[in-house]
Amino acid sequence: CCILKIYRTTKKIEVTKKLKEFELTEENFAGCVDAATGKPIPKKGDVVLPEKVIYKGEECKLTGIKNGAFSWCKELTSVVIPDGVVSIGESTFYGCDALKSVKIPESVARIGAGALGECVSLTEIDIPDSVTSVEEGAFYGCTGFTHIEIPNRVTNIENSLFEDCSSLSSVKIPDSVTAINYSAFAGCNSLEKIEIPDSVTPVSYTHLRAHET
Repeated sequence: CCILKIYRTTKKIEVTKKLKEFELTEENFAGCVDAATGKPIPKKGDVVLPEKVIYKGEECKLTGIKNGAFSWCKELTSVVIPDGVVSIGESTFYGCDALKSVKIPESVARIGAGALGECVSLTEIDIPDSVTSVEEGAFYGCTGFTHIEIPNRVTNIENSLFEDCSSLSSVKIPDSVTAINYSAFAGCNSLEKIEIPDSVTPVSYTHLRAHET
């Protein structure tokens, strides 16, 4: 006779807990630590921001940096922002005059007002195509910039965006841009070349030529 053998198998199912989203600010900075190391996030030297942090005993996913989180950090020299961050908010790195390098991931969609204002040691920055909004004065007073390329999903060049970027000599503007706003390039005394697509509506003398006044 035949003996029928029945085997029972179990399949292991892994359940991944969805982490709470967290935005790093000046106010909550001191209470936040790197989830991988348990150490505080530094504010000087070469900083690699963690993908996950622990705040008030809870593990969270870092999705934003805002409200002057690193503003006026005079000894900050470079920053690597992790994938998963979608917003670099208002005045995040304002006045970090030793900052030479900022690596922005493809996850970032917004760069807020004054985010990198007066970062005078910053000579170049690669803005990924994921960015759709670069707000007023985001790069105000970045005197080390010589060339900038606007990402191809941005539609407006906002007020004072590159004001007083005195070394800026060339700018490439994509077809997505339809407006150049007030004083966008005021004080750009070295500006020699700017490529403006036909998509841009009439531009006033003030917007483009203020660097000559």
